[in-house]
Amino acid sequence: MLGSENLPLGLQKLLEEWKNSVKDYHSELVKMMADSSGASSQSNGQTAQRTLHVPKDFSTITKAVRKAKSGDVILVSNGTYYESITVPSDKPSLRFIANGDKVMLNGQGKLKNGFMLIANNVEIKGFIIEDYVKAAIEVKGVYGVKLIENTIHGVSKGHGIQLDQGTFSNLIWKNIISNAYQNGINLQSKNVWVVDNAIRQSGNGIRIQTVGNHIVGNVIQHNRASGILEDEGFNLIYDNEISENQKDGIELPSSLGGSISLGNKIENNKMNGQTIKTPGNVVLDNDFIGNELYGVDVDGKLNVIELNKLIENMNGLVVNKSATRNLVYRNHFKGNRKSDLVVENPKNTFLQNHLNHISNPKEEHNSKNDLIHVPQDYETISSAVTAASPGSTIVVENGVYHEEVSVPISKSGIRIIAQGNHVTLDGRNKLKVGFDLSSSILLIQGFKIVNYTDAGIYVKGIGVSLVENEIKNITSGSGIELSLAFSTLIWKNEIAHASDDGIRIKAMNTWIVDNSVYANGGNGVNFEGNTTVGSTVTQNRFFSNGMNGTVDNAGFNFLYNNEIRGNNHDGVYEIAGLGSGAIIANTLLSNGLNGVRLENEGDHVAGNTIRFNSESGVLIKANFHNVEHNTISLNKRNGVLLEKEANHNFLSRDTLFRNSPFDVKEEDKNNTFLQNECMRSDPPEICG
Repeated sequence: MLGSENLPLGLQKLLEEWKNSVKDYHSELVKMMADSSGASSQSNGQTAQRTLHVPKDFSTITKAVRKAKSGDVILVSNGTYYESITVPSDKPSLRFIANGDKVMLNGQGKLKNGFMLIANNVEIKGFIIEDYVKAAIEVKGVYGVKLIENTIHGVSKGHGIQLDQGTFSNLIWKNIISNAYQNGINLQSKNVWVVDNAIRQSGNGIRIQTVGNHIVGNVIQHNRASGILEDEGFNLIYDNEISENQKDGIELPSSLGGSISLGNKIENNKMNGQTIKTPGNVVLDNDFIGNELYGVDVDGKLNVIELNKLIENMNGLVVNKSATRNLVYRNHFKGNRKSDLVVENPKNTFLQNHLNHISNPKEEHNSKNDLIHVPQDYETISSAVTAASPGSTIVVENGVYHEEVSVPISKSGIRIIAQGNHVTLDGRNKLKVGFDLSSSILLIQGFKIVNYTDAGIYVKGIGVSLVENEIKNITSGSGIELSLAFSTLIWKNEIAHASDDGIRIKAMNTWIVDNSVYANGGNGVNFEGNTTVGSTVTQNRFFSNGMNGTVDNAGFNFLYNNEIRGNNHDGVYEIAGLGSGAIIANTLLSNGLNGVRLENEGDHVAGNTIRFNSESGVLIKANFHNVEHNTISLNKRNGVLLEKEANHNFLSRDTLFRNSPFDVKEEDKNNTFLQNECMRSDPPEICG
């Protein structure tokens, strides 16, 4: 790794491990792409899509599977089914839909699995799955699976949901899981979105055994071990409620590190709120309240612990002897029973924490080389970077800095923080890039970056965090550009008036959370290239951009709960690539073309509000999409338009009204419609 020979040996080894993990992730993606090309050509030969009814047409679900073809819907009525269902690899894109609230699979304590899925893009929705031995649902080496609104109870020896090795890019959404002997959800997979589930009374709530997964918005309570146990790293744990588990709320015991814990409520766990023994993690904006031992227990190195509330734990934050070069910044401590902050090793950096009482070293005990001030110690940010070593924090005071700041790989593990509201990098429309980041384990926070030509921030490293920056007036390029980066966090930035895209991504495993991206000449976010996969885009505002709100050339990305409005072209444009992404619970308003435009395959579009767009609410030009539970109204060129090339798509339980001229228009009769509420459709039998 170029430049890494100047790093301490331990950090060199860590970055080499991180680099190898990224290679493995990429290799698995390439294999999925190769496998998908064959599956795609096979499915394109399919003609008629059907709905198979159980038990009306077939007495068992298994019998329906035997007769089903790719893209069919298996609609299962209320009743108890004592069977174990295997979906083989030659039957991709089947949908299993419970048609009622009492559709139960029962293993009678003898059958291994409720569902075993060995086919891509299968959907399982609305089932009650009880009393199996190994797993209620097991997914084996495939991608694009959607497990939605199932209730899983009582797995006697295994996991509620098990995703095996080689599994990639699946959605687990709105399931209720309880009483699994091992883990509620066990992930040996990569790039899986675990969203809005309730997981209780199992071993660990969720165990993550690989990299690049996204745990968002779950309720994880009353489990016998930890709420979340992570064996590797590079995972996102965001906006979860993790409480009253018998061990830790979040446990990071060993291995890679590089994960993000963001915006979680971690309360009343029997041990620690979070235990961190791995390096390079970011613990940001969480609430650690009432945990019986510590709010956060740190043994690892080069972690950032920032903007957390640590309240009424035994100790708020404990920094152990083995913990070095961590940054503890702007945390709020209150009412911890023994101590707010216990520091057994002073070789860490403590800044601007609000403390009531403290057991030992105060903030002045920072190691002398760990804190560098600009312009007090060095006149420029660039000269401070040259002087920094891993674990250094560069604090930049108010002022205007006319420079390009380059951070090479040899400067991995540093943090650069704006101290004040008026710390500005100004390129004067001549300099190319504000921050050019080749390093890893890096934090850039709080800067105003204006008037550069090529990019405000350019990222090429692993584990980089971009927090609370304002980027404006990039005259020839994009606000933020990622190139061959991995595990980048982009949180609470404002990005506007870039001539190209607000955020351009040629990278994997990116987390874009709570940003405002507007008035850029190109797209709000552009996933450019066919391997720009594995991202979570949530809680953002993309508006008034010159092209699309988001555009995706790859697939396998997750758009959740964003506001996307007033962009000149489409709100969301899925162009090509693998597809199998998820577009969930977004608001898409008043875009110049369509709210959502789908030209890839296998996306899940659910729970969105799509209104006032100048063309269609949803335009579908490809196959195997699920469009479910959306509210689609007052769009000017149809609510949903399925063009001639759109086949094997499934529209279920959508509410469509006052779209012009039709709520739903299907140009080729080879799609399936179930219980949609609409007024006018072409052909007319779609509504109802």
